[in-house]
Amino acid sequence: MIKEGTEVQWNWGNGKGTGKVEEVFHHDVEKTIDGEKVSRKASKDYPSYLIIQSDGQRVIKSKSEIQRAD
Repeated sequence: MIKEGTEVQWNWGNGKGTGKVEEVFHHDVEKTIDGEKVSRKASKDYPSYLIIQSDGQRVIKSKSEIQRAD
């Protein structure tokens, strides 16, 4: 189960992106990140996640885009 504080990873180009889950959304979400609106659909069964990368950048990813990094 992925929850707040979980280290996660996702495919990014030829490598992997990594970060820590800061917030879990069980409803559609729209956030402004670095001046751009980013949105994801979400539900109880298919949540979306606000993730902070090691460089401080924030991203929103859907359940289907990420996996545990351990």
